[in-house]
Order: sequence, then C-alpha cells, then structure tokens
Amino acid sequence: MELDVEEGMGSCLRFLDDYKGALPHSERCVELARIIHGKQSLQLADRWVALGDVHCGSKQWADALKSFNEAKGILESNGWTATKEYG
Repeated sequence: MELDVEEGMGSCLRFLDDYKGALPHSERCVELARIIHGKQSLQLADRWVALGDVHCGSKQWADALKSFNEAKGILESNGWTATKEYG
C-alpha cells in the first residue's frame, strides 16, 4: 500500500513538473519495489524508469542515465533484449 501511495504522489508531482518534489517519492518507490518484488523484478525496473524520468526533468543527466541503466540491466536479466526495429 505504501508503494502505491508513493507512486501516486511521485507521478502527480512529476506531471505537474515538480521534479524536486517528486524525487523523494520516486526514490522511495525504488526502495519499496526492491523489498516487495525483488532485485530483478520487472516492477523494480519500472520504478527505475520513473526515477530516471524525474532526473531527466531535473536535468540531472548522469543520475538519469544511471537509473535507466539499472532498469536495462533488470530487463536484460529477465531475457528482454533490444530489437533492430525498436533499438
């Protein structure tokens, strides 16, 4: 339940372009998803992507890249691969 609340708060603030306000909620979502769903779960990958979006909105490019790479690693460990059509 806490994960749902944090995700909702982070999403609302992100959509309002309040990336500074969204950051702690998005970071907490990553922590909770890791605890609840596991280190290699697709749910955790989704939370890493959302955190990357927050970093992009804040123009924190290095942190965004780190978040997206974390998600990519999880997806690859679950058998997901890039295709020529979609990159």
